[in-house]
Amino acid sequence: MQAVPVQMRTGPPAVLVEEVSKTFPTRKGLLRALERVSFEVARGQFTVIVGPSGCGKTTLLRILGGLEPEFEGRVVLYADGGRTPFAMVFQEQSVFPWMTVRDNVAYGLALRGVPRAERYAVAERWIERVHLGGFADAYPHQLSGGMKQRVSIARAFAVDPEILLMDEPFSALDEAITLGDNAFPLVWLGAWEVAARVGWMDARFFPPPSLILETLVRGLVSGELVPHLGATLARLGVGFVIGAIPAALLGILMGLSPWVRAALDPVVAALYPIPKSALLPLLLLIFGLGEGSKLTMSAIGVFFVMVVNAMEGVLVTGRVYFDVARSFSATRWQIIRTVALPGALPLIMAGARLGIGLSLILVVLSEMLGARNGLGYVLWSSWQTFSVPTLYAVLMITAVLGYLSVLAVDALRRVLVPWQ
Repeated sequence: MQAVPVQMRTGPPAVLVEEVSKTFPTRKGLLRALERVSFEVARGQFTVIVGPSGCGKTTLLRILGGLEPEFEGRVVLYADGGRTPFAMVFQEQSVFPWMTVRDNVAYGLALRGVPRAERYAVAERWIERVHLGGFADAYPHQLSGGMKQRVSIARAFAVDPEILLMDEPFSALDEAITLGDNAFPLVWLGAWEVAARVGWMDARFFPPPSLILETLVRGLVSGELVPHLGATLARLGVGFVIGAIPAALLGILMGLSPWVRAALDPVVAALYPIPKSALLPLLLLIFGLGEGSKLTMSAIGVFFVMVVNAMEGVLVTGRVYFDVARSFSATRWQIIRTVALPGALPLIMAGARLGIGLSLILVVLSEMLGARNGLGYVLWSSWQTFSVPTLYAVLMITAVLGYLSVLAVDALRRVLVPWQ
């Protein structure tokens, strides 16, 4: 079987299908999905393909939509040249979860370069026609299954297609949405305070939290700890950006290209298990005691997590979303921008949430062994001078900094991934 392009012509009939067959390879051999199917659809005609489940209806529609390039026979779509040749409504849920209802309906028009105001006006008309008025700014997770399918139908009609392909468009089911809460436990601090005060714990090594808090406040108010906190924050932020952005782009490329994935995935899998702390002597040898070694450690902390998450984010993005983009003749860049990137963003942000903590760990570690400032430097100095309350105070600052970093990533996630 070879790739047979769907032909586009101008003329009277809308669709011409001649002797179309399709075979799929399976583990048990070849599966014949279609066998010499022929029919013709006249312009303005409404045609229904009827058959039991698994008889090849979806396969035939995907062939007509240009989504199955390899088949036997001939398919010709006739268009007048002034309208969109065809649009497709998919059987499975295909509304982009990262777009509002308005942007979903206007998606095909956006790919054609229609100005925002014009395409939004068209989208609003179709949103009203499918009885979703008032939901234009809603995200799909706020809609029922049936409402999502109406968005798909409106998206197809919005481009004014010459031919409309619909694959069981009324089979959607409603879905349930659940939410959860969490809490931050503080009881252990009270137990620690009591145990240290009454002598159940050695206060030399486990000073009461009140003494640690007093040391922390004194260090911040006096300004003694502030420069060190600023140095660690700067290294964390710069290193995170240096590692996260290239990692996300590389991960998306690996997810989109099997060739790139086959070449780089073994390298990532081999390097990731290496303890990152074991790289510090090598980095000190290369970059010396300057900022280069600290920034590189911070970047390494987030790089591998982001690469893997970005790649998996693209791979788990439903194929139907890529099919939707291709059905609207999206270019490669448009597919990346409107499908691959937003589809991978939830896992990319999950990787950022994990990576920010790893980056902080490695920054503090690098400061302990190769710096003259930073929280890690203060930790090491406290150990050398047996200033245990100061050591715990810096550990507390590091813990709070890690928690605030995660909150910052979560805030960024709510901006970049508002559909979740």
